[in-house]
Amino acid sequence: MKKHKTKSLQHSVGTALLSLCLLLTPAGTALNALPSAYAAQSAVIRGTNVNVRASASTSSQLLTSLGNNTTVSILNQTTGSDGKAWYQISAGGVTGYVRSDLVSTQSVAYTTDANFEAYLAQQGFPESYKAGLRTLHAQHPTWIFNAVQTGLDWNTAVASELQGTSSLVETGSKSSWKSTDAGKFDWTSSTWPGFDGATWVGASREIVAYFMDPRNFLDDSYVFQFAVHDYNAELQTIDGLRSMLQGTFLSGQVAIDASSPLYAAAVAAQGLSASTNAVGGQTVTDAVSGTTTQTGSGESLLGYEGPGATSAANASSDTQAPAGTTAITATNVLEGTDSMSTSVMPGTSGPGMGNAAMGTTNATNMMGGTVTVSYADILMEAAEQSKVSPYMLAAMILQEQGSKGTSGSISGATGYYNYFNVGAYAANGMTAVERGLWYAAQSGSYNRPWNTPEKAIVGGALFYAQNYLSAGQNTLYLKRFNVQGSNMFKHQYMTNTAGAAEEGKNLGKAYTDTMRAGILVFNIPVYNGMPETPCPMPTKDGNPNNKLQYLAVDGFTLTPSFNLDTTSYTLVVDPSVQMVNVSAVAYHSAAQISGAGQILLDTPTKVVTITVTAQNGDQRNYQITISQSAGGQLGNTLQMGMTGSSDVSLQTGTSMPGMTTTVTGAQTPAVGVSPTGTVVTDVVAGTNGPM
Repeated sequence: MKKHKTKSLQHSVGTALLSLCLLLTPAGTALNALPSAYAAQSAVIRGTNVNVRASASTSSQLLTSLGNNTTVSILNQTTGSDGKAWYQISAGGVTGYVRSDLVSTQSVAYTTDANFEAYLAQQGFPESYKAGLRTLHAQHPTWIFNAVQTGLDWNTAVASELQGTSSLVETGSKSSWKSTDAGKFDWTSSTWPGFDGATWVGASREIVAYFMDPRNFLDDSYVFQFAVHDYNAELQTIDGLRSMLQGTFLSGQVAIDASSPLYAAAVAAQGLSASTNAVGGQTVTDAVSGTTTQTGSGESLLGYEGPGATSAANASSDTQAPAGTTAITATNVLEGTDSMSTSVMPGTSGPGMGNAAMGTTNATNMMGGTVTVSYADILMEAAEQSKVSPYMLAAMILQEQGSKGTSGSISGATGYYNYFNVGAYAANGMTAVERGLWYAAQSGSYNRPWNTPEKAIVGGALFYAQNYLSAGQNTLYLKRFNVQGSNMFKHQYMTNTAGAAEEGKNLGKAYTDTMRAGILVFNIPVYNGMPETPCPMPTKDGNPNNKLQYLAVDGFTLTPSFNLDTTSYTLVVDPSVQMVNVSAVAYHSAAQISGAGQILLDTPTKVVTITVTAQNGDQRNYQITISQSAGGQLGNTLQMGMTGSSDVSLQTGTSMPGMTTTVTGAQTPAVGVSPTGTVVTDVVAGTNGPM
């Protein structure tokens, strides 16, 4: 597949744009001055899953959650129990509190720009895209937005991403984010099976649609998932990279030796000879950044926690990742600041693509110890060789490894490193991390074996460039949702449904205001038959199981025999039968049942509806149509004068011999006489016992 390249600007957008009036209100500026009297202010949510709480505390009751770009009204501001500013907001009929850093109070006035409007029409952007693009244009008039016309039907595209285990979410996600499709939810145990362990489960259609819908992410943070990945040395600088890496393990230093192309420059920067450099404890200067670091002979001074370290913000599960992934939870999901991490890179490598540049400098002739360079230096080296933006490479690593970098994939404990989790999926008795390190240890393409951080980062970048960019997947969105080329809905870099959005937000952190003032190119997919409005983020929680484990009319036989997936039944009784008792038991203990119990047959045909309401509010109806007709069943139960109703209790998932039935609170064998004399039906065999 020919690599999709961004066309050069052939219109006047960005060069002949009308001046715009920007009405910017810094967050909190006016708010702090109004502790009591407060004028409601319109704002938008900034986060993919932002919690709204009953009070300004992370421990208070969770009222609902809101998706990115949701419009809210700010009613007041207060200081929360955490010492941070919180807004009291109103949205969708709910009033509650949200941390202020998850709300944008900026307002931007868009002055109609005839050139930009003509460009949007020429590109074929639907009307539902234009509001977000106009706001972005008002903020950043030099940015270019290309419509990627996929030619795909929206519903077909979403359905395709739901096939197999293509789309996963963390098991701790809201239940509405998790799938109840066949094979992805166990109705008999009311649980979601994990894929490659219990960490990741199947994603629901609603959450896949939310993250696939570009209109949800047309703001100046998440829009970077659509940024083109090509390396541009003029726009992508090491200063911008350092800004992005600040506060993460990638802001640290890495030890290199004489085999590195950066070695000679690092030594020369300090004016050291190879022999003096080999002395333990020598202070050397980072070749590019100019910072100094105290080193020891042969010591790797990596700026992150070592193997086995844990972090509340970076809870790693090296043994429970989805197929093809390494799972790292990287942020505070409680208050909606970005969550997730994961990733999948196919284990198959492309044609051999060695790195001729590696180890070819005259530094290889210098015999000495180690010096340190920054991760930023190595990422710039990887960008130059792979022609992939260093910002994008950094965003990918942070998504894969978390901001603390505590994963076993890069600890170095085995002597190998895999920063991009290439080939990291469970197979042949190996966990995802183990297989990723096995891949890193092999000799061959992409600088392997990856026995140094530098080789792993440069080699992983080369792998990504050859296998993804060359296939037209030149944005974070397209490498997650491959909706172009000859291999649609396959060859996707990760299974994490939220991955592209979160990586995009990380990528956006690299761009300073000065950089954002330049020309940036974004390729934004467009689908046929999209909903008129952006797909909302699902917010319901609670177990969704609304199926029955048991349904019977005591003393009678239903047609067809009961099955949890069958919702319609019939029963023909003799005209002498004037009353029946319907027994029903739900699979999940929190589900509520209505419509069961004593039913008076006061008409020749009676339709009995048993409604099961799941913990999350979802309802399912089972119907029994009871007809009175000569020759119908007489039954073995006392039809008249029944007091109370049968309460049949079954253990979840139990339907084998030995099952017991509880009638009016007393446990009896499956066939037998209850304390009240009511017939007990044998659930297994379907026969009626004598009274």
